[in-house]
Formats: sequence, C-alpha cells, structure tokens
Amino acid sequence: MKFYNFTIGFLTFFILAVLYNAQPSFGLHYGQLILIGKQKFKMDFNKRAVANGIKQNPKYTKIMNKLPHSPFKPPIGDHEETYSITFSFDNNEAKKVVAEYGLDPDRDMFQIGREIENIDFTIDQKRVSRYACRIVAEREAPENVYIYAAGFDNSKNIFLGVNAMKIKKPDGQFDGLVTNGVLILSPFNEPPSQEAPPIHENAASSSHALESLSSRIMSPIKRIMKPLKKISRESSPRAGRKNKSSQESTPITGKEKEVSQEIFHSTCWKEVSVTGDIYSQRKERVPGQMGKFEPSLTNKLEDGTLINLCGATLLWRSAKGLQNIDTEETLKKRLQELNKKRAQCPVYMHTLVFGRTGESSTSNSNNGHSVLRKPHVYEKCGHVQSNHKWGIDNGKYKCPYCKQSSDRVIKMSLGLEPAFHLDSNAFDYAFNSCGHIASERTVEYWSSIPIPQENGNFHAVCPFCNTLLNDDKPTIKLILCQD
Repeated sequence: MKFYNFTIGFLTFFILAVLYNAQPSFGLHYGQLILIGKQKFKMDFNKRAVANGIKQNPKYTKIMNKLPHSPFKPPIGDHEETYSITFSFDNNEAKKVVAEYGLDPDRDMFQIGREIENIDFTIDQKRVSRYACRIVAEREAPENVYIYAAGFDNSKNIFLGVNAMKIKKPDGQFDGLVTNGVLILSPFNEPPSQEAPPIHENAASSSHALESLSSRIMSPIKRIMKPLKKISRESSPRAGRKNKSSQESTPITGKEKEVSQEIFHSTCWKEVSVTGDIYSQRKERVPGQMGKFEPSLTNKLEDGTLINLCGATLLWRSAKGLQNIDTEETLKKRLQELNKKRAQCPVYMHTLVFGRTGESSTSNSNNGHSVLRKPHVYEKCGHVQSNHKWGIDNGKYKCPYCKQSSDRVIKMSLGLEPAFHLDSNAFDYAFNSCGHIASERTVEYWSSIPIPQENGNFHAVCPFCNTLLNDDKPTIKLILCQD
C-alpha cells in the first residue's frame, strides 16, 4: 500500500512538472517599473495569457468632417476589436482625423496613468494624466519593450484635443504630442563615449553589470555637467578674486541660466509621441510647442531608462537587468556589516545602530534600539553621531568631534529598494538632505541626474524618497567615530 501511494505521488509530481515545463512562455517577465520616491511602489510586466496589443491599419485613417449637431462616429474597419486615435483640429470639432487600430497577436500592451479603470499601473498624482502612456512588449522577443505617449480610454480611443500638438508625417499619417508630455532619459539615447564601456552581455556579477550600466548612463550626464560647472566656476566669488580685471564675483546671468537649461533640453530628456517617435524636449510644456524630430533615436526601453510623466518619474529595469541586481537580503547583510563597525556617539558614548526606512519604533525597541541610538550625520563634516543637544547655538550645530559648524544634522536610514542601488559596496555615503545611505557609486549616479520638476526646472533627487538634493553638496561622505 505504501509503495502504491508512493508511485501515485511520484507520477502526479512528474505529470505536473511536464505540464509546467510545457508552458515556458506563459508569465514571461518583460521587466519592472519602479516609481521614484516610493519604495515598493512598482509593477511587474509579465506576458499576458492572451495578447492585447494593437497595430495601426493605415487603410482606415480618415479625415472626418462632422456636420453641425450630428453625432460623430469613427470609421469602422474589419476588426472585431477596434481602437482609434482622434486628432481634433478646431474648437467646434467640425474637422477630425481618426486613425484606426486593430488587435496585434504578437504584442502585449500595458497602460499607465491616474485613472483606475482600464489602467494597469495607477499613479495617484494630480499632474499625471488619467491615461498617461502605454507600454508595448513583443511576446516572442521579450527584450523588445517600447513606450508610447497617451493611453486608450474606456471607449478604446485616444483623443488629442485642439491644444495638443498634431504632426503630419511625410507618409500622410498623423502623430501628436500630449499636453503634459511623456519624457524619457535612456542610457542609449546618446552616442557612445570612449570613457563609457559597453554593457557586458554576460556579466559575471551584479556589481559588474550595474557598474557597466552606470558608466553608460553617466557618460552623457558628465558631458552635460562640464559646461554647467564651467559657468559655476566663472561666476563664483573665488573665480572673481582670481580674475585680475575684476575684484567682484560675476553672478550667473539670465542668459547663462537659459544656456544651462538648453543643455538639459537638447542633451538629456527626450519626448515620446503618440506613435512612438522621439523629439527633443520642449522648452515648456505648453500648447503649440514641439521639439526637433530625432529619427536616429528610438522609443525602446533599455535597462535603466527613466520615464517622466509630469509629476512622476519611473525607472525601468529590464528582466535581464533584474537578474543582476542585489536582493533585499544582500542589502540587509551590508547594513549588518555597517553596524558591526560599532559607530560611537562621542557625547553619549554608546553604539549607534543603522536601520531601514519604514522601521517602526516598536520594532526598534524590541531589538534594544532607542531613539538616542539612531545615527545622524553633520552636513558639513560628515561625522556620524546621535541626535544630542550639545553644541547647538543660533541654529548651528557644532560637531563635538571636529568642532565644525553645520546648518543641519540629518537622520539616516537605508533605502531598501534593490533596483535603485547600483552595486553592493559598503554604505559609506548619504544623500543630502534626506539621509538615505548607499554606496559611493549609487549616490554619485543619482545626484548627477537632472530630474524634471513640476515647475519646469531640473533638479537631482533621492530615488528613495524624491527629496530634492542640496545644490552645493548633494552627497555626504560618512565618517564613523569608532571605539
């Protein structure tokens, strides 16, 4: 009897294993989107059970002239499932162009926006469009994932109103830019530089793979920052003193500010159209403006691509890239190694304990930690101590170790989102001014990326909390006072 039960169990396991392996494509991972500033707020993009992609049917792109007070209906093709993009050209809606789309069995489509219905990844931020953009992935080539501006509403239509920028292509087809704009910053949207090694196809380790990715992304950023640093040096008081012809510093003029903004616009972020074409970024997200068409660039999402939806920035990690990132357990191990150094507070003379973002005070007390053991860093010198009251005078914080005065003392914690960490090196740095700790490569990378803000400016932010970084000193090198 026991042998019979064992045989039945073994056969059942064998059959289930065969059935599982017979469907290797179902549930295939395309990649993952993570919202900057919201740890754990992310979405996996997997192969759908049934394809829902679409493709344009040029045969049914028509100019529709609507009669007054008559219902407007888009053209109907031969497809059972019909999608359409409507371009409106005047205020009374008497003239429209409607491009029809039918189902594509070779692609999966995912939609992102503020709306709840008909949206796969909902981002509840007021400036994000209800149907902001859509992601399309090839089912048989999952590494090919593309982004398009705007998403289809419940009636399976994208409506570009009068204020939206419309474009007529040389082939007669129509395209458009959404009012709020969909921007991408891709590591491959710039020509390769000699100082940037290519991404290794077969990375030996997560650190190696992410370092190569960082180099590819950092190369165009460094080219951007060089002229900005030159402007800053020429306008600084120190530069003014060195200039023999003038004893006064030269402030950055409005023209120089325009130059710096123009560098960002023309070099970094690109705008994606409704049909997936790439344009240089508009100077302002206002109706009637459009950037220059850039036919050499693509809307393909590469590992590390950033997506800005006018109020929210997303990081795309490909399926292959996710295989090379560190796990939460690895990050926790690095945190334990940091705590093993037994950093001491020179005032209370007790050991400080680094924690993770989101840890409750209850859990900390259970582990023997107290508020006084939470590490803080002096903004100017980088010495790590507890939150004591020693040396506070007129809003300044004097470090008891080196006697330098800082404007702020910042509480620190570990941001536990593996996709934002570029390597698994020691947590020797902190972002200024939020206090999230990471490796040198991670903080240097994120502090060098200009993220579009709602006011139209660009500013580096902490990826873990979306806090604006300090302009003069975006990162802090940590100095532990050890026993």
